[in-house]
Amino acid sequence: MAKRVFVMGDSMGELVSYALKKELTKYAGTSFDSFISLGSGLARNDLFDWPAKLRSTMTTFQPNVIIIIIGMTDDQKMKAGGNLLAFGTPEWTTEYGRRVREIMDICRAGGTKTMLWVGLPDVRDPQTNRDMKIITGILEEQAASRPGSQYMDTTSLFSTTPGQYSPYILKKDGMPLIVRSSDGKHYSPAGADLLSQAIITKLEKELH
Repeated sequence: MAKRVFVMGDSMGELVSYALKKELTKYAGTSFDSFISLGSGLARNDLFDWPAKLRSTMTTFQPNVIIIIIGMTDDQKMKAGGNLLAFGTPEWTTEYGRRVREIMDICRAGGTKTMLWVGLPDVRDPQTNRDMKIITGILEEQAASRPGSQYMDTTSLFSTTPGQYSPYILKKDGMPLIVRSSDGKHYSPAGADLLSQAIITKLEKELH
């Protein structure tokens, strides 16, 4: 069966989507599409409506594999039911989990068999790094609760010591490889290539 792979993401997914497109040309019968919305997320659906975009994509492209790279900007307040929810509170966690499930359910209802939510790497700012742990915990929990959904941890891939930010990793020859950009958050081109290859490896069975 032909594979249609869709990548949806915020700024963390921009370089990764380019790298994935290049890698997926090696797989016969695979078509690729992506949509990147810089600065977007699930916390501010008034700025960008990801559920609406995804429903449209399910109709027009009908992907059977979806890779989701969203969450870096979501450590902020959310409006829900007329209330303003402070980040990290139980009410915020419940609502964010609901929004994550909504994305997965839209994928499933549209016929997608495989959804991979790519977790967030460690970042340089300590407070932001703690915030990202809250978000990734929700992503992992929700992915485990939905058929066809998978969560992919990235901390071990990008940090020499998981939980601590590192701008580089060591290659097999012992030389450093810069995998993060100077802002302490985003991936470098080499980091995006590394992540895309790891994603391909994780989805090897589905892509064949």
